[in-house]
Amino acid sequence: MSDDDMMVGSYQLKNCIASGSTTQIWECSEAGSPMQLAMKLMLEDARKDSAEKAVLKHEYKIGNSLEHPSFLRFHDLEVNRDHAFFVMDYFRSPSLKTHITSNLVAIQSAFPKMSQELARA
Repeated sequence: MSDDDMMVGSYQLKNCIASGSTTQIWECSEAGSPMQLAMKLMLEDARKDSAEKAVLKHEYKIGNSLEHPSFLRFHDLEVNRDHAFFVMDYFRSPSLKTHITSNLVAIQSAFPKMSQELARA
């Protein structure tokens, strides 16, 4: 992949973290900024489906509306004929799904505090 292929909008893609049927999660940074971000990038086939684009926009709207120091901030949403993505803070950690499947007891003990913090947001 060339350097041009690694640019989406004004963001430099660095590392694909996860890939699904309609989107990929990329570690990225904005040109000229040292801040590490994460991008949820819609795959080309999914971008042709207006319902899939609506899901991406809705997910961004919900994430962007949550304000809490423990939650990732959402920074940017861009949907056009060339690409569809949103950008959020990047926090290097296993996913909640990984935590649940690898250490369910720890998640169960942390759940009351997690749910309280979610309700506060």
